[in-house]
Amino acid sequence: MMISPGVFYDEVKDKSVEEIKTEIRRLKRSITKLKDEIENPASEPDMVCPSKSTVIYWSREYLEMAKKALADAGGEYKETKEEKRARAFLERLPQLRRLELEIGGFYGGWEKYAIEVDGDTLKRDTVMVLSELDDPEVETRKELLEYVRDMHLEEWRKDYNPGRYGIQILDGTQWSLKLTYDDRKTREYAGDNVYPWNYGELCRLFGFEWNR
Repeated sequence: MMISPGVFYDEVKDKSVEEIKTEIRRLKRSITKLKDEIENPASEPDMVCPSKSTVIYWSREYLEMAKKALADAGGEYKETKEEKRARAFLERLPQLRRLELEIGGFYGGWEKYAIEVDGDTLKRDTVMVLSELDDPEVETRKELLEYVRDMHLEEWRKDYNPGRYGIQILDGTQWSLKLTYDDRKTREYAGDNVYPWNYGELCRLFGFEWNR
């Protein structure tokens, strides 16, 4: 059972600076481990309660409370290089112009989806082979940016490959995601039968459900 962020803060606020730093490291390791377990193509479906995704969500909340407790105790939190790059991604996010998702395989053909920012609204373009679009999760620029922030794309790896887990998968499904900004610079992600831990949220953004 998960506790509220406020209760967590009360549990750590009176600890020493070093103890709070230890708690921060523990939370970060836990989040990384849970992501890796979900992303591993050899792992079993996440059937526990609370789900691993839910634990990741609340662990993020606890991490922010731990950072607050550290500051309140007079300590200083130092960002890692990865966290600095993540912050730079988020600062650049308001310049997002277009997202393109392609999914396919050797035998199944390709599906292509695109969302383009047009002022305060969005334009959608879809070339479908296998799926039918449901009602979109977001309809405005503001909703899109909030949704992308909540997905934490800044933490995604650029490449998701089964070789990372010592696994070889022939054929299967490949996917790619490209973000284009106002200055036409891009950021890309791709995967081969391996998916980010919250890939289903990305699919819902483009209007369909993903079944692993």
